[in-house]
Amino acid sequence: MMALTTKRLVAALRKVPEKKLRIIDLVKAVTVKGEVDYNLVSEKQKEINLAEAEARAYIQMTHQAQGALRNITAC
Repeated sequence: MMALTTKRLVAALRKVPEKKLRIIDLVKAVTVKGEVDYNLVSEKQKEINLAEAEARAYIQMTHQAQGALRNITAC
């Protein structure tokens, strides 16, 4: 097994694909002239709920990754 160096860690992290969360686009979609349009929110409630769950799962995975990285001793 090869030792994990800072250089290898950075190279591995660069390969992680960008994650575009749907919640960001949905916030834009329900905002009109800088204000939340609650009628649009109501229409898109199912999408918003799914996007919120996706964002929460991503946050949890990110925290797990941070914990794993803290436990690695770079060579």
